This record gives sequence, structure tokens and C-alpha cells, in this order.
Amino acid sequence: MLKDKGLDDNTPEGKRFVRDELAKSGITVRDVADHIDHIKNLVGIDHIGLGGDFDGVGLALPPDLADVSMYPNLIAELLRRGYSKADIRKICYKNTLRVWRANE
Repeated sequence: MLKDKGLDDNTPEGKRFVRDELAKSGITVRDVADHIDHIKNLVGIDHIGLGGDFDGVGLALPPDLADVSMYPNLIAELLRRGYSKADIRKICYKNTLRVWRANE
């Protein structure tokens, strides 16, 4: 989509275009938290983890979670929903570390 418009995502114009397109989607960090709620209800908190690979996802990210610097927005939403600090630690890193160690 950027290339069709003659834009590069590493330029201010390209970044502005992406930000504007993301804002049009109406998707927010609350939608991501809804998905986490669904996974928790389906298989449990021990099977949720965050990834930080945002390369190549294009316009699929909500503007308030466009990169890892915005994780606090998601954490704040999870806290508002009643997730405990222990649950959030699992989601942010403990579950991933547990799986990595089990596979060493």
C-alpha cells in the first residue's frame, strides 16, 4: 500500500501515512486485550505470551500498540480488566521463558 502511493515507511511521510491508516481501522489495544481474554478463557493464562517481532505486519497493528514501546498501553488495559501482576508477568515473559527452558 505504501509503495502504491510512492511512500517509504522510513520517511516521515510514510510513517504519517501508516499512522493515519492504522487510526482509520478502529482497532485498539482493547481488541488485543479481548483476544488475550479469549485465549485465557480457552486454554488458560499459562499459554499466552507476547512477541516483539513487528516487522512485516504492515497495517495490522492498532495505533496504540504499533511497537514494543507501547506495551504499557496493553498492560494498563489488562490491569483495568483485573489481571493480576503475576498473570501479567506470565504474559510478558515468564511463559516464554518456561517454554524456552523446557525446550533446551
